[in-house]
Amino acid sequence: MKPSFPNSKSQAEPIAPSCSDPSSDEASRDRPKGGSSRRPQNGFAVAAGYLFLTATLAAIGAWLNAFAAFVLLPVVLGAATGHFFRRRARSRAAIRWPGLLAGNALLLLLLLSLAFLGLETYYRFIFDQTDGLADTLVSQKWSQRYIHKNNLGQRDNIDYACALTPGKRRITFVGDSFAVGLGVKDVEARFANRIRRLHPDWEVHVVAQPGLETSNEVEAVHNLVVSNRYQLDLVVLVYNMNDIGEVMPNWIAEYKRLLPDRFRNSWLCRHSYFVNLYYQRWQFQHSHYFQHYFDEVQAAYSGPIFDRHRIALTAMCNMTVIRGGRLLVVTFPFMHAPLQFEAAHDRMARFWREKEVPHLDLLSVYSNLAPARITVNPHDAHPNEFANVLAAEAIDTFLKNQIGKNPKNE
Repeated sequence: MKPSFPNSKSQAEPIAPSCSDPSSDEASRDRPKGGSSRRPQNGFAVAAGYLFLTATLAAIGAWLNAFAAFVLLPVVLGAATGHFFRRRARSRAAIRWPGLLAGNALLLLLLLSLAFLGLETYYRFIFDQTDGLADTLVSQKWSQRYIHKNNLGQRDNIDYACALTPGKRRITFVGDSFAVGLGVKDVEARFANRIRRLHPDWEVHVVAQPGLETSNEVEAVHNLVVSNRYQLDLVVLVYNMNDIGEVMPNWIAEYKRLLPDRFRNSWLCRHSYFVNLYYQRWQFQHSHYFQHYFDEVQAAYSGPIFDRHRIALTAMCNMTVIRGGRLLVVTFPFMHAPLQFEAAHDRMARFWREKEVPHLDLLSVYSNLAPARITVNPHDAHPNEFANVLAAEAIDTFLKNQIGKNPKNE
């Protein structure tokens, strides 16, 4: 019996030896199904690409709108971080330290950008307070929201007539941010407006701008009279104890030193409400001069600097009389520490007595009250609404007494 042989057609052909590298078998096992020959990307290079894209998109957003850049940053970083870690999860290659570093950096940047966006959103849209530093972005936003100006460019909800109204006394308050009512949202809660409501038979006007010193106030009233033919009757100078600052050389020089600060003028500090507020606070808190500012103010009232201040005060007296008015003075203390400057208040009282100018000092009104009850907030020592109520009561009594002594509208 012949042995059985397989059919020649079904017999296996000999396999030719492979010329490929033996490692190709291992590479073929690692190759993804579907025949793709893509090589795993370096994690560090991918992360670097994401960071470059983030910087590019943020720059575009910043050029169009600062807040758009702040919103765009966590969005792009979130997408980049998610993509990065999904790729790492699909990869079988061992992660190396550059990829590990890049992944953690992306995650940290994402968390920081989300925290920054939350803070920026709060201080840009929700935070609704003034700051003692009136040039911060939050203070500027507050002013844009609550300070509305009338026909003469003054904060008020009525327009002012320049000519005296027959049969009415005119009281013109002249001053700085205390007279403006900085920090008081409703202008009707300001002391001048409260007095107006009590006396419909009076014309009560406010000529004031934040930051004015005595010489600026003299100029403001003079320009109003000359340019608009504004007529004066009773002029009430709202004096603040820091008005002497215009003749304090260190104050002017030190403040100017803060302005050209490199970071203060950076794009981030000029466009981020959060960064701008806290950096300017940090500047003042760490300035050696401003830590002793009030000591210099106190010394100025007892030294030769006060003689220079007398020039502006005397100019206010003379200008008021020349332009047909009668000068009265109301002095506000430093609201955060009224009793600390009693000697300075006494010095001003003596000056006004020498000039025979009626003077009301509000020191006694506020001296027994805690600063938290009479100031706008812990970072702004302007009078709050309650302090304006107290001021209105005292000033109203003072004005009625002075008008009683001079009842005619001359």
